[in-house]
Amino acid sequence: MADRPSPRWLLWALLVVAGGSVAWYWVMGEMNGSRQGRNWFEQQVIFFAYFTILTTTLAAAMAGSLLFGRDGPVHRFFSKTSVQGAVASYILFVGIGRWTLLGAPGEGDITSWVGWVPELGTHAVAPLLGLMWFLVGVPHGRLTSRDSLWWLAYPFAYYAFWLAFGWLLVQYPYPFMDFPALGVVGSITWALALSVVALVFAFGFLGLDRILGRRPTATVGDGS
Repeated sequence: MADRPSPRWLLWALLVVAGGSVAWYWVMGEMNGSRQGRNWFEQQVIFFAYFTILTTTLAAAMAGSLLFGRDGPVHRFFSKTSVQGAVASYILFVGIGRWTLLGAPGEGDITSWVGWVPELGTHAVAPLLGLMWFLVGVPHGRLTSRDSLWWLAYPFAYYAFWLAFGWLLVQYPYPFMDFPALGVVGSITWALALSVVALVFAFGFLGLDRILGRRPTATVGDGS
C-alpha cells in the first residue's frame, strides 16, 4: 500500500517552535549579560550543554534537514527511521522530565510571558510535536532492539561529558549531575536510575513502533 502524503506541517511546526524557543532563550541570556566571570565561549558551551537546549536544537536540526536537505550526509542521517525515532524519544523525555523529575516552575520562577514562551516551547509544545511526528510521519515496523540500545549512546555521552568537564567549568546543569555534591555513591545511583528511564523510553518507542507498523505511515526521506 502506498504511503500517505507526508505531514510536512508538523516538521515546519517543530522547526519553528524548537528553533525559535532555543533562539529566544539565547537572546534572553545574551541580554541578561550575567556570565559570572566567564568568557563568551564558556557561556555558549554551558548554554548549549543543557540537555533541554541541546536536544531541542537537535530536533530543530532534524526538522530543517528533512524539509530542506538534498541528499547530503546530514539529510541522509536524519532520514533514517532509527534517528527520527531517537530524536522523538529524546525530546519527549525533555518534556516529561521537566514536569516530573525537575518539577514544574514554581510561583515566581517565571514572572512574565517573555519567559513562558521558550519554557512552554521547549518543555511542552516541541515534545508533543516530536511525538506527533513519530506517530504519523515516521515509517513504522522497521526498528529493532539494537536500534533502541544504540539510542542510549546519546544520554550516556551527555552524562560522560559533564563527568569530564563539569569540574573544569565549575558548574553542573542539573542537581542530579552535581558530582561533587552527590559523591560517588549518589552519582552512581542517579546514573543507574537515569539509565533505567532511558531504557524504558527506548523500548517503549520500540513497542509503539511495532504496533504502528501494522498500518501504513507517511514518510520524509529514504526511511532507511
